[in-house]
Amino acid sequence: GMRVRFVPTDDDERARTPDARAEEAAPARALIVVRAPALATVQDGGRAGRLAMGLPPSGPLDPSAMTSASFAVGNTPDDAAVEIPRGTLVVRARGRLRVSVDGAPASVIEDGDEMTIPEVTRAVRYLAIAGGVDVPEVLGARATLVATALGGFRGRPLRAGDVVPLRADHGCAART
Repeated sequence: GMRVRFVPTDDDERARTPDARAEEAAPARALIVVRAPALATVQDGGRAGRLAMGLPPSGPLDPSAMTSASFAVGNTPDDAAVEIPRGTLVVRARGRLRVSVDGAPASVIEDGDEMTIPEVTRAVRYLAIAGGVDVPEVLGARATLVATALGGFRGRPLRAGDVVPLRADHGCAART
């Protein structure tokens, strides 16, 4: 019962890989995912009050750790960050980014630099970027709810090749 419509493309467009096309179209400020653990997602404060719609609150597994990381770069607890459960995340900076992992003092990564957030013994870590992750708000939140493919970055966990857009850094916190 579904309809499919094919549209012509030029040969150059087909020759480039999806990852190369995504990187070319990336905004000036972005995180390019080089490697991600199975369930690294975009999270914010969550979407409370939606149980009547059948949606759990979503949001971070460890709200205090995410809030600490957000405050370290001058964000609010509702600004979206990257949640990294059990595993190593490697990202490359597009633009100059001020970041904090788990609330550590903010540091700067320059355009093109890679950053590795290694796995630790606790269950989850948070990467906050000044300005926050710029994904669409869905039902009042930017949080990813994987079970329903809702919110976050395309409603799914991050994976290698993703180009995650970032909001502008307004310099709310002390710079390093």
